Amino acid sequence: MNNKMKKVIITLLLMSIGWMTQLFAQTHAYAFVHDESGWGLITLSGERIEGFSYKLLFSPGVIYTISYSDSKSMVFNPDEGLFKTRIREKYGYVNIENETQVPPVYEELTSFENGYAITYADLKYGLVDRKGQEAFPPSRGEILGFSEGKVLKKKGGKYGYLGLTGEIEIPFQYRDAGLFSDGMACVKDEGMYGYILPDGSWKIEPAFYNAQPFIEGQAIVEVTSGWGVIDRTGKFVLQPSYHHIDRQENGVYRIENGGMWGLADTTGKLIVIPKYVNMRNFSEGVAVIKNGNARGVISEDGSLLFIEQYDDMKDCSEGFLLARKNDLWYYLTTDGKPLNNQGYVAAYPFSEGMAKVRVGDLFGYIDTTGNLIIPAVFANCYSFKCGVCRARKDEGWGYIDKSGEYVIPPKFKNANDFFILQ
Repeated sequence: MNNKMKKVIITLLLMSIGWMTQLFAQTHAYAFVHDESGWGLITLSGERIEGFSYKLLFSPGVIYTISYSDSKSMVFNPDEGLFKTRIREKYGYVNIENETQVPPVYEELTSFENGYAITYADLKYGLVDRKGQEAFPPSRGEILGFSEGKVLKKKGGKYGYLGLTGEIEIPFQYRDAGLFSDGMACVKDEGMYGYILPDGSWKIEPAFYNAQPFIEGQAIVEVTSGWGVIDRTGKFVLQPSYHHIDRQENGVYRIENGGMWGLADTTGKLIVIPKYVNMRNFSEGVAVIKNGNARGVISEDGSLLFIEQYDDMKDCSEGFLLARKNDLWYYLTTDGKPLNNQGYVAAYPFSEGMAKVRVGDLFGYIDTTGNLIIPAVFANCYSFKCGVCRARKDEGWGYIDKSGEYVIPPKFKNANDFFILQ
């Protein structure tokens, strides 16, 4: 097979993956919208899902202070595949067909984690699975979470662990405790933290003022001389001499000493000595740094990709950074090259190859070539999700495609982004 034929086959495979992704999105994408009948769910074709009609809709992670009546309300988190409802001040879960999965009988009900949600009712805590089955009878004492077969519970000011049948497996004896992670749990005993195994025996004796969970065989801990990183034997792989350490999603550690930031790897080797005034979290393999009044970007190996005089800089999104100079925002590549040399009063991160920008008093969209693909004609709009975005010219909200045309008419009082229901 020659190279030309190989390229053709690869191109066809990539195209088929794109078609499959689009088909999946069209089949499983939904959005919450609000009209005269209340909050409901629609598909990408604009068809409303029967049965979903709620007077109030709450987004996850937001605290509300509203007087409830008999109205139905909903808190949703699409990652869970279920929708949390509140009916007459009691919480439950329904599925996409609006069928009850967890009955609305709980005064408090958390998101699902590791297959279970924490319940609270009548001063008792319990666990419930996605089918509404309680793991064991609820009882007094706060449940804090479940992981690796152990339920973390606080009772009488002490922490201990239950099994999934509700029996006590590790007694309530610790002043503080965390969930099991990587086969160990961090607990506080007599003023110091250490790590225990699932049978309750010590793996690493208490010797730390503060400690974090193990992740991929390493944990961040604090001793008298500062913060460091240990392995599963308790040996320091990154010496405890820092004021702050946090683990990045790529496995490297951000380290801070004396107000200056650097990088270290999982072997304890310094990638960048602490020398930057600020260093943001890594995003798409790069991190924004600040040195004096200049800002730039470093890679995971510590290489400085560029540094220039900018007043502010935001994290990388789809290969582009946002940098502010003299009250205007510019799009840059990760090597510091301007996308289009155009400054905007307001600009937003790329999403699905499109970025919202403000031109005058209205909003439009540029593509990754820097061209204004959708003219600035919208009073308000948001990022593209599932190939469309919610937008408003006048009073009504609708959804536009990447040509700027409404594919779902602007007839809603309010609208949320489309999401994929797993």
